[in-house]
Amino acid sequence: MFDVPLKKWMVYSYLLASPFYMFAIVTTRDWPALWIVGAMFLVFLVQFCNSGFRFWLDSSAYSLLFFLGAYVLGTVVVGFTDYSMTSFGRSPLDRAITTLIRVVYAVIVYGLFINFLGDADDKMLKRVFVLQVVFGAVVALFGIVQYITATVFSWGGFISLEPTNETFKMGSSFFRLGFARVYRASAMFPEPSAFGFFLVPLFIKVILSFMHNVIIVSRRFHLTLLAIFVLAILFNSSLTALFSSTILMIILFSSTFRGSRVLLWVSVFAILGLGLILLTPVGGLLLDRVNRVFQFQDVSTLDRLFRVYVGVRIVIEAPVFGVGPGLYAFFYPQYGGLDPSALATPLNVWLTFLTDVGLVGFIPFVFFLKSVLGRAKRRENHHPLVRVYLWSTVSFLLLLTTVDLWYLEMFWFDVAMLVVLANGPFSSPEQVQEKVALA
Repeated sequence: MFDVPLKKWMVYSYLLASPFYMFAIVTTRDWPALWIVGAMFLVFLVQFCNSGFRFWLDSSAYSLLFFLGAYVLGTVVVGFTDYSMTSFGRSPLDRAITTLIRVVYAVIVYGLFINFLGDADDKMLKRVFVLQVVFGAVVALFGIVQYITATVFSWGGFISLEPTNETFKMGSSFFRLGFARVYRASAMFPEPSAFGFFLVPLFIKVILSFMHNVIIVSRRFHLTLLAIFVLAILFNSSLTALFSSTILMIILFSSTFRGSRVLLWVSVFAILGLGLILLTPVGGLLLDRVNRVFQFQDVSTLDRLFRVYVGVRIVIEAPVFGVGPGLYAFFYPQYGGLDPSALATPLNVWLTFLTDVGLVGFIPFVFFLKSVLGRAKRRENHHPLVRVYLWSTVSFLLLLTTVDLWYLEMFWFDVAMLVVLANGPFSSPEQVQEKVALA
């Protein structure tokens, strides 16, 4: 009853709900994918009991459990430490518990995705890939329509959308540059950087799948999808997305493509899209902002650099155990933080973990990535989609150096897909060394 069909449809349902994390359903801080993950957990519990208390545990999970242990220890230490500081009505213990809950959730999500994808056949894995890309293209098209209608007809977009999740209410599609109010495509996301976080891995997936002859519908349709993602990234005007895409393309073109026709198509789409943007008033404003960034006059960029500076100082002062989960937010204003409007984070996944739990937690996370990425690199020929999800995961990690969304399910789903693709179906007897069935 609870075997493959239900698991398949729950995975597909998650894929459709995953981008809508900025909308609350019942409370002020839930989101659609959270409810689907909750249903997955219940199904997992039923299967766990019916199977004689057995489940799939990938070898990479051991490092992740040590990483979680570091956060548990850090939260306990914060609980026994007498702090007198508060921020936005939150105590250090409140902040530490909230951060720990995010880590626990991420670990559970990763485990669930491994178990729901572990016995998937080749047909399901390819269907998951296609659904991710096609639905992502629909969201990207909506973002393009929002941008065009906002810049050509009005300053509000075709449909006015406001996040209902309290965590993401601070975001905005608008960017103020001097006296100019610039609209940037963000689809239904709270802000352009979040839309870029969604777009770039999909863009990478489409390029590499084309290179490895995993074609969606037809080559023409596949190239159309590529054009949609290129335009969406350009209209998004997120420097994080633009710079991340550029860095990834330089690496891929120098190591993989070597004159391939896909380089020509990407270049054509990018040049046409950039030309289209430059013909609008926003183009001049975008170039002005890029110029301000390189002259260190852009407020947003300066704030990001200052957050890194604060993070580095904290790491130097507390390199082994960090200052406690989430406690960066209390030290940031003490160093003269530029953004007093919210509880700050380093906006960098590496500094986040180092400031939270120091080397004690950071090293297990690095070993976790080494286990996943190293295995995928060794088995690039194991499945045509391994290289696709390998570079998609790398793109997430690159984006996470400037975007604090490491706890979202979409990152952990791609990591789980990479593990399953590199291993092959977990039920396969040839893969016993790469999984553990616990009784």
